[in-house]
Amino acid sequence: MNIAIVIGVSKYFSSSENHEIIAPKEDALRINKLLKATGKYKNILCITDETVATKVKNNIRSFLQSYEKEEIEIEEVFYYFSGHGKYVDQKFYMLCSDFTDKKLGMTSLENSEIDDFIRLLNPKLTVKVIDACFSGYRYIKDIQDNSSEYTDNNSLQNTLGNVIFMASSHDDQKSQMMGKDSFFTTKFIEAALSADVGTTVLYRDIQAFISDEFRSMNTQIPYFINQWKGIEVFSEYSEEMQQLKKEFYLENDKDIKFEDSYYKKNDAIQVEEKEVREKNMLENLQQVLAKKDLLFVEKSDITTTLENIKNHLLNYPINDEIVSAFYQLNFDWHLKLSDIAKSSEILTMADIEDWQKEYLITIVKKPIGNTAPKSSFLAPFLASFSRFNEYPVSLHASNSLPYEVINIEFQPIDKLSLSPFFVIIALVHSQTHVLTLLSRGIMIKSGWQQFAVDWDSLRWNKKKFRWKDIIENPNLLWKDVLDESIEELKQYLIKLV
Repeated sequence: MNIAIVIGVSKYFSSSENHEIIAPKEDALRINKLLKATGKYKNILCITDETVATKVKNNIRSFLQSYEKEEIEIEEVFYYFSGHGKYVDQKFYMLCSDFTDKKLGMTSLENSEIDDFIRLLNPKLTVKVIDACFSGYRYIKDIQDNSSEYTDNNSLQNTLGNVIFMASSHDDQKSQMMGKDSFFTTKFIEAALSADVGTTVLYRDIQAFISDEFRSMNTQIPYFINQWKGIEVFSEYSEEMQQLKKEFYLENDKDIKFEDSYYKKNDAIQVEEKEVREKNMLENLQQVLAKKDLLFVEKSDITTTLENIKNHLLNYPINDEIVSAFYQLNFDWHLKLSDIAKSSEILTMADIEDWQKEYLITIVKKPIGNTAPKSSFLAPFLASFSRFNEYPVSLHASNSLPYEVINIEFQPIDKLSLSPFFVIIALVHSQTHVLTLLSRGIMIKSGWQQFAVDWDSLRWNKKKFRWKDIIENPNLLWKDVLDESIEELKQYLIKLV
């Protein structure tokens, strides 16, 4: 049996103000229609009106406990939330209508609290889709670990099964709305409805569709964490879903044309081909290609810029009295993209977002499990999923730069009680753009007086730049990151007092 919980919180009130955002309720109602159209979910709890915390929590508990008491085997629990979100002390909270900062835990739904509710049913698959600001954070300890350590509470025997976690933004980003609809939810629905009757829609397909739509946005980047086989089915595409597509998107029975993101700007130069007439086609193409050509730079200019950045960093002083008294800067320029690919999060992002299409990298994949013999009755079935039964194991740059990773270490000065601090800036590049992957933190002990980076625990932020902008202002690539790291290290030292 498959069940779902859908929540949209539009009204918020406190002692100081009342306000309403239209989108979350509309989001939830549209998701509810989508789930019903699949015919997959036996029962759907949809909460959009009575959204104070106590009522929401009681409704969720009662809904799930009814299946626990009947001891029904649950294949999938689908959980959706749209509303305000808050990220505090490395925990994410979904805010209810009566939210206050003083009673954060009582007036919101903590992500791990929802996990505990769902774990009562011991489902085979848990899918969580969160459309809220600051919603993306790494709460699965290790995506390739077969353990059940998904949340803060690991003492329960029941588990969440396989997990698909889809957040609308990273933990330091806001989520955008388009009038009465949220952009992330809109793209989720478009992804689910973009197939044809009789075909299968995988969760993997939905994630790939969303990633493509958000690729050129810098202010909001969806965050996905999966512990799965990669072939989990959202739905068989039904006639009801086809009708819903018409209800949501069609006018006068015209072919569906999903709305393009109005957030996509200079990085994606688009030609509206339907209105281009044959007589001015050549002129328009010349103008478009001329603009795209302006993005290209000479590789020698990139090489010179990166060498200048290296020289500047090697002579960069720690500009804080406290930090400079206890730490000194060391640099390592020998790490490769293949080294940082030891972080499972990097491999997952690269695979889901298909970086090979845009950047000069190669992603190496291996089959999942054992392949059935050709004589096996399973062979035709497995062959139909050949695109999805592989997982990424490594990646490497297919075109060299003077260096691929800037590894900065803050090493303690004669203080055995202090741990080293690291900053990693990895460069994934094309001929026109560079994607920076940023991570930093305290190194862990790996020996008597040895320290190392715990790759599996790293969280990564991404920023995309045009090479032209980096060549013009090289500080864009590193200065803010390094200054923020010095400030973070300063606060770490102050807390020791």
